Amino acid sequence: MRRTTVVAAFAVWWTLAAVDASAGPQAQAAPGRGQVLKRSGVVTDARGLPMTGNVLLDFKVVDREKARELWKESLYVSAVNGVFHAELGRLSPLPAAARDMVEISAPPGTGWGVAPLPAAPAASEPPAVERPAARAEPAAAALPAPAVAEAPAPRPTPSKPALPPPSLATPKAQADQESRTVLQLQDELQKVKAQLEAEKSASRPGVYEVQAGDTLRSIAEKLLGNPERWVDLYQANDDRLLRGGDLIPGQKLIIPRDVPGARK
Repeated sequence: MRRTTVVAAFAVWWTLAAVDASAGPQAQAAPGRGQVLKRSGVVTDARGLPMTGNVLLDFKVVDREKARELWKESLYVSAVNGVFHAELGRLSPLPAAARDMVEISAPPGTGWGVAPLPAAPAASEPPAVERPAARAEPAAAALPAPAVAEAPAPRPTPSKPALPPPSLATPKAQADQESRTVLQLQDELQKVKAQLEAEKSASRPGVYEVQAGDTLRSIAEKLLGNPERWVDLYQANDDRLLRGGDLIPGQKLIIPRDVPGARK
């Protein structure tokens, strides 16, 4: 009798499961919690690339006709290359008419994109879902190398005039040097004065006292080095010579020093 009861109960459960499966692959009754919906989709990041890992998504049941939110749940789903599967209604019961009103979105501010896939079947092992190929990141366009501006040629720095090195002499050494400089200048001044005086003396005429036996020719030869220079003597003393140029012993004659060839 007991064996017959168990077999009958198993037959009833199998019949109910078959009826629930015939109702569609989107809903599955959770024991003691009402229906459970399976939803699948693809999630991408802000750049549009498929995401992989645990991702937090928002699931809502919205009555669009009445513009009213009937149910909401946030779940972490495991995404592989963007594809994820979620079971709704396990944490909080779904409303009765939730099958075609489920909306999936990413948390505000993330910039993620969510696109739904066909609902997963209620079988224990869902069929393989063709995953969209990972969108290849567009290759960066080859950019020309930035032009490197040539540094301007440095301007030549104007050379500063060389300055004499600072004197390291002591005040006493400087005073001695100044004294030597003054003495040297005085000596040179004396030499210049002597030279000027000699030139003045050379330009002044000399005086010669006539000796016995002197003639203009002999005096010219003796003083001027040339007997023919007697003419110069005659012209310098024409006012004191006798007629014919005769000389008197003791007579004073002027010997012009500026005469070329004159002996000093």
